[in-house]
Amino acid sequence: MKKVQLLFSIIIVLLALLVASAYLLLKKPNAELTLNQSEPTTREYTLQAYTTGYIGVGGEIEGIRNPVLRAQMGDSVRITMINGETMTHDIKMEKQGAHSDPIVEKGTLTSISFVAMEDDIYFCTVPGHQEVGMEGKFEISSPSTTEAIVEGVIPQKNDEPLNLDFEYAHIRGWTTVGEAFNDQPVADIDTAYYGKGVDPRSSGQFYVNSGGTKQHAKVGTLTSEPFEITHPFASF
Repeated sequence: MKKVQLLFSIIIVLLALLVASAYLLLKKPNAELTLNQSEPTTREYTLQAYTTGYIGVGGEIEGIRNPVLRAQMGDSVRITMINGETMTHDIKMEKQGAHSDPIVEKGTLTSISFVAMEDDIYFCTVPGHQEVGMEGKFEISSPSTTEAIVEGVIPQKNDEPLNLDFEYAHIRGWTTVGEAFNDQPVADIDTAYYGKGVDPRSSGQFYVNSGGTKQHAKVGTLTSEPFEITHPFASF
């Protein structure tokens, strides 16, 4: 009799285990779906601030001036800004309303966080800074284009971007010979070089010119300091 009771008890335990296992298997897909839906995607970007623009730091935006930042609709976005010089800078989203605290000292950090809802622009609110280049785009993208498009990186030396596009408004880091580049760089549509009404069609605010149409008699060479090529695309 005792053997029959023991066998019956074992059967009851096994049935209970089978029922519990079946219940867990049926519930598992819903539990996983709920977990995935509740985890927001966070996108983080780092920018280094200069008066002439924001320089991307890390990943696909490394070394790119005013890189296009991308996220999908509803993503949580955090942008950290490092001051690249001793000057007041901040960062603000025009439509999203996120606005960082201003920072002054070189190397200090500030940041903004927001939920991606629409295309926008980021810029520095210090008077005059947006106008001279501290402005970039933020775009809502589909999953296939969320990562930043590789537009080339600014070559660096000793972890500092080289002055290859002259947007720092000086020619430090270059060696000049002759007279042609002694008073360079110049601002867009400079009549002293091109004459009134002539548009040089440069893509930045500053450029170098060997004399243009009015001072073509000046000659000289302009040579950059040597640098190591580390990426397949370079941005000048």
